[in-house]
Amino acid sequence: LVSTLSRLKVNASMQQEIEGNHQLMHPGSNLVLLNGRHIDPEDTNPFELLSTLKFEVNAMERLMQVGLDMNSARKLLLGGGGPANGMGMQRQQQEDPFLLDINDGTFVYWANNLEKDDRYHDWHKGLDGLLTRGWPGQLKYVAKNLYSAIYIIDPSTHSGLRTLAMIKQSVDQRLPVRFGMLFESETAAQKHKEDAKAGTPDEEITYGDAGEQLFRLFRALFERHGHVAAVTFAGAYAEKAMHRMGDSAEALEAMRKEEFRTVSKSFRAIGKDSNGKFTKAKYKSSLNATEGRKKLAQSTEFVQGTGLSGKESSMLVLNGQIIEDAEEEGLIRAVQMMQQLMQRKV
Repeated sequence: LVSTLSRLKVNASMQQEIEGNHQLMHPGSNLVLLNGRHIDPEDTNPFELLSTLKFEVNAMERLMQVGLDMNSARKLLLGGGGPANGMGMQRQQQEDPFLLDINDGTFVYWANNLEKDDRYHDWHKGLDGLLTRGWPGQLKYVAKNLYSAIYIIDPSTHSGLRTLAMIKQSVDQRLPVRFGMLFESETAAQKHKEDAKAGTPDEEITYGDAGEQLFRLFRALFERHGHVAAVTFAGAYAEKAMHRMGDSAEALEAMRKEEFRTVSKSFRAIGKDSNGKFTKAKYKSSLNATEGRKKLAQSTEFVQGTGLSGKESSMLVLNGQIIEDAEEEGLIRAVQMMQQLMQRKV
């Protein structure tokens, strides 16, 4: 069979595709791509493949909902070309893929910064760190924000809590990825519209459901103490709440407040007022129910404008590319693929 295949005549585009794939892949390895999305052939079964196909269909439908026709949506999902152009993986490398920019500088809360945080001080500072020796597929630890993973999270769902816990664990484990969180809550957005329509006074606005309360406490810590405190709180609470989903709303609220008090004390920032006197951090303005709901509603409207949603399960956008598997394993596989392309360009 090998002898027969070696004598088979192929056109120039097929030869170019084979040569390009040979440069990207390690000898003896296999790779399966669906619309440019990496699929592990060893771990994939028919049910997971069907789920991936449904994801692609849903992505196309969301693009059509924002005004694109079917052909345009299909081209965007294929990264600007079609399967008949004979480019496949090489097209991914040479052409600019379709990227979705969901970081407008307002609604994304970053969990870490590889270029500034102390926890990464001992990592390589230059891109030459991508070329250090290691096993094939091993992630390289470079103190650069090369991979930005933004998760769209509904904090009121079990999936949202699981994602918050995963982000904290990944940051603690020093995964070479910058994590961002983009929150949404259709409930908060709807209540905000109702409050505005009814002219509800600020003092009569309630604190909302568990997701809205979690966002409000997260935002207060983020504004007063920074991303480390906010992620510590959200991740620690999420880890506990996932194992107590059967508890009453009152019990979860008490646990949420207790976690907030614990983190706020350990990260208690001491600043100086206009007179140079030391003052303790205050949270009253950040914990305001009206402002918290407004911010969450605005974030939700922004998410809806992208055509994405984390309501049913959290979504992951990595360097502008939608990644179907938002779990840690799916993230690592996607980063490995991007790392190979970066190594070739360094």
